[in-house]
Amino acid sequence: MSLQLPRILIVDHFDSYTLNLLSLLHPTDAQQDQLPPIYRQELTRRIADRVLVLPHTHPLLEPAAFHELVRPHIDAIILSPGPGSPDKAADFGAAETLLKDESLRLPVFGVCLGHQGLAVAFGGQVTRAISVRHGLQSKLKVVEPPLSHATPHHSISSILQGVPQDALVVRYNSLVVDPDTLPDCLRVTAWSYDHISTAPPPRPGTTRKNPSPAPLRVLAEHAAPLKHRDLASLSRSPSTVPFSSRNGSDRLSDVGDMPLSEATSVDDVVEVEGSLVPEHAVSPAIMALQHNTLPFYGVQFHPESIESNWGHTIMSNFLDLVRQFWHEQASHQDQQESTTSSDALRRVQAWNDAALALPTHLKLAGERCLASHGHAQPQAAASTLGADRHMFTLVANRTPALPPDRSVDMVHVFDKLFRRASPAGAVWLDSARLKDPHSRYSFMALPSFVLSYRDGSESIIVSGDENFTSKVAFVEAKDLSLWSFMDELQGQLQASIDLTAASDILDGDQQGSIFRAGFSGYWGYEMKNESLQLETRAPVGSSDNAFDAEFLYCPRVLAFDHHLRQWIAFALVQSSPSTPSLPDRVGEVDGALEDLRANGRHWSRWALSKSDAETWMHETLTSVQALCSEDPNPTRTDAAQSAAAFRNAMPLLKPRMLAEDYMDQIESARELIAAGESYELCMTNQFQGRLAPLSSPLDTADTDHFDLYCKLRARNPAPYSAFIRLPSFPAAGTEAEAQKRGRAILSTSPERFMRITAHGHVEMKPIKGTLARAGFGPGEQGMRAGCGASHEAELANRRWREAEDAARRAALSADVKERAENLMIVDLIRADLFSFCHSDSVAVPKLMQVESYETVHQLVTTVTGQLKASVGTTEAIRRCFPPGSMTGAPKRRSVQLLERLELNLADAQRDDELRARRGIYSGALGWLGCDGAADFSVVIRTLVADGDDVSIGAGGAITYLSDARKEWQEVLDKVTALANIDA
Repeated sequence: MSLQLPRILIVDHFDSYTLNLLSLLHPTDAQQDQLPPIYRQELTRRIADRVLVLPHTHPLLEPAAFHELVRPHIDAIILSPGPGSPDKAADFGAAETLLKDESLRLPVFGVCLGHQGLAVAFGGQVTRAISVRHGLQSKLKVVEPPLSHATPHHSISSILQGVPQDALVVRYNSLVVDPDTLPDCLRVTAWSYDHISTAPPPRPGTTRKNPSPAPLRVLAEHAAPLKHRDLASLSRSPSTVPFSSRNGSDRLSDVGDMPLSEATSVDDVVEVEGSLVPEHAVSPAIMALQHNTLPFYGVQFHPESIESNWGHTIMSNFLDLVRQFWHEQASHQDQQESTTSSDALRRVQAWNDAALALPTHLKLAGERCLASHGHAQPQAAASTLGADRHMFTLVANRTPALPPDRSVDMVHVFDKLFRRASPAGAVWLDSARLKDPHSRYSFMALPSFVLSYRDGSESIIVSGDENFTSKVAFVEAKDLSLWSFMDELQGQLQASIDLTAASDILDGDQQGSIFRAGFSGYWGYEMKNESLQLETRAPVGSSDNAFDAEFLYCPRVLAFDHHLRQWIAFALVQSSPSTPSLPDRVGEVDGALEDLRANGRHWSRWALSKSDAETWMHETLTSVQALCSEDPNPTRTDAAQSAAAFRNAMPLLKPRMLAEDYMDQIESARELIAAGESYELCMTNQFQGRLAPLSSPLDTADTDHFDLYCKLRARNPAPYSAFIRLPSFPAAGTEAEAQKRGRAILSTSPERFMRITAHGHVEMKPIKGTLARAGFGPGEQGMRAGCGASHEAELANRRWREAEDAARRAALSADVKERAENLMIVDLIRADLFSFCHSDSVAVPKLMQVESYETVHQLVTTVTGQLKASVGTTEAIRRCFPPGSMTGAPKRRSVQLLERLELNLADAQRDDELRARRGIYSGALGWLGCDGAADFSVVIRTLVADGDDVSIGAGGAITYLSDARKEWQEVLDKVTALANIDA
């Protein structure tokens, strides 16, 4: 890639893949290895300085503002992919206005929706594709440019120059440009063969006799009707695409699922991407367009996808075409064009200037989509503390490594030392699946206070126990949210702490990745309204305890390193009284803490005294060594006994949305996908019940749900398990009743959402694709280890398991549907990271690799990046929230659709404005460290307990290929693995 980088405006149509286009501005991995580091660093800096990303709804894209404030400072435009249709102003209006503007005079590159919009702007139309392709690859059939477009003074004539025939590209589209309506000013530069999908068409409203009107209204608003077109007319497409129409039909139903055996001759079949299909069921789809006289180009596919080939070549071609355009403009000799020529010459000469950058007003406008690349965190820069004047000091101590024969009963340790030790709550971040490579640390913590928040409330509840609360009100601008408040709070706290003393006792690989003190809690799914800046609210579930985010502040943490078998105690200590006043966010919370302390909650503090910290660390480490020495004589149970114990302790759960409604909504989701509104919709359901009333004496009753958690973790050990006891706030004027059950989160999540080290390294590990291991499928219990009737039978079983596991790993790795679902989320996560990481740091070191665990094989991808110095930890989490694996893609549009699709029938009929509420489920749970580190899991396979009420959420990713009954059965399977269901 050349350092002569033009200034580029990317118009984002709220697509989850837009920012992946930045990857194409960098060299390929092979090219990077050949370039000196200083060159790569300079290119990265220029990309950050010269690329502007604006949402398509931004006021700067209105014609007058654009020509005055934007156009003079950019050299080219990229129109991003996006949901919806280009003929809808709400989806593409601003971009269409730009394309129709005769005074635009800028090169334009449209991707997917942008490509379709290019055709619509000049009189073409879009229609539904006969093959819905999301996360699937297609082969390009590149059309050679006419000789008139290859004149000698053109160094490049096509955006696809150098792209070979049959290049593999990834597609995310349900709509295509209708070739019958293509205007003469546009020419096709690439096609692809599509064949009619074997999936049955969506049939919303057919599952039940009285379908919910809500999804039908959603469909009426979003879903464009399918335009049936004569497939025979496609034979009149350019001769570069060989296609016979002898068996053409004007009704798609005539060619739905014709078996290959019904073809009458060899001429009746064609090869499409390696498979023979009936010729009349095949249609060439336009994959690339180019304007005949204007520098406008478009591709239907996604060159930025991690599995698209030749994306860098395509982007390099576009940049060459941009340079070529401006060089030609600069060479005009016509007197009438002198102003344009001078402007073009200035632009061309400026590209070599290392100082060339977007003006400040555009940089600020683009920060919503793309974080600035400043070199200091705002909160750290604002601190006036010297290195020797920190307000807090983190201290630590550790035990020697435990010998291999010493037992470590984590349940026993937590029960004795943490379960009821703090009135504010209890935290156990529990790596219960010790054989998992990600289960290195477990953390137990004693909170001193809790921050609780409801979406849109503009204040935070601060509590030290269940009987008294205070508040911190948002007194600044109305757009202040909990995300920004917590980002500033965590950053200011980090700047106020001396971390050096605690770092001295940690080994090198423990540095920056361990919870030492800070906040532990959750971001509930409804925090999406603030993270995605949605105007809607979710008014379902208005109980006093229905919070959308809660964080327990923990100045005392006990960590266990399962690899080194070592306990480490951390405590935050108050420095001398002569330290300066607290920074603003810390001070605002401290004002509420003073209110708590004045009402008897003396423990509600930021830090301990030095003597209290030393006493706690000494007593705790002494106690854990003693507890690990004694034998608590736990009752060992196998998986079947653990499952039965948990199941017996649970009530019968009922789905919030009944089976018929859920399957109807799946068909509605498939219809929305077919209409181009989403690529994938992750639908969920809630299963709810009530525990039996307490009958045990007060001192043994499971009022905190911990005994239930112990049964759950034994049943379903997971690398990101967690038990968090939360405060239950009584009605106004009453005291909490000790004998009543409280609130708790009981999680056995297997999936990491995001990990950020103190050094800013970011890692996300999406899981999409699961297959049972040999011996753990239906009816295979007798083939497990130890189940053979004899030594010979045991050997035979082992050979079968080894062969079967190898076959299943290969099958999962090659499964088209599973890979497509994984790819959709991987591309989404890459784009999330591009919004706040250095653009040259976002990488996929492991793409769709099969990882094998005790009972399942899973398709796992690892995505990494390096945090920009200007971005705080919480801000990074916000830009990725909610987890893409729980929404689908594009994230924003999918979330909006799911709010109505997940409503039960009664709620949907009662109120058109109502939105479904997931609560804690499908949010993120974990910790925010005082050193800037963080680690969060996706809240799945999790029981949420509020008094006697318990709920489990479950769902699955819906694509066009989904079968409603199979998807419902998958949901039932996930829940019945834990509890009994009355469905």
